[in-house]
Amino acid sequence: MSILNLLFSRFFGASAVSESPLAAISDPLPVQVAPVDRALAVGQTLGGAARVIDGDTLMVDGVVVRLWGIEAPASDQPWGVEAKYALIRLCRGKRLSLVVEAVPLPGLVMARCRLPDGRDLAAAMVQAGHALDWPLYSQGEYRALETREARARFWRADMRQRGEGFDAAA
Repeated sequence: MSILNLLFSRFFGASAVSESPLAAISDPLPVQVAPVDRALAVGQTLGGAARVIDGDTLMVDGVVVRLWGIEAPASDQPWGVEAKYALIRLCRGKRLSLVVEAVPLPGLVMARCRLPDGRDLAAAMVQAGHALDWPLYSQGEYRALETREARARFWRADMRQRGEGFDAAA
């Protein structure tokens, strides 16, 4: 497994990467990832309209953005389509403000994202029951916002986060 496949599977839960880092994500409208012509750094700000890829991943200004600190099911997993459409409803017609927290791959960032009214997009997804806190990154910042049934509903993500014998690529 190449380093790109390994990193992609760690962040997206997909097992393989072909020519595009989004090839493993099923989406009725294929996403073309253009090479980013600028270096992205931690602390850098981005902004713009978002195209939702799944429940915790967006594309803003040609950059794939993973919402920092949370994990939502992929579109091909149980509850994944609901999470994707919840994120679409939150982002539709809005210009997001982002602050880069990590750059795990060229063209992919993990960022804190804010809606125009100042709400934290990750917190909104967790509060609505469409995502889990990801303590590896958030240090538990969103855990208190989780709905009562979220960990049971998203058992795959919960097991992966606890490292309890669940393959991240499944």
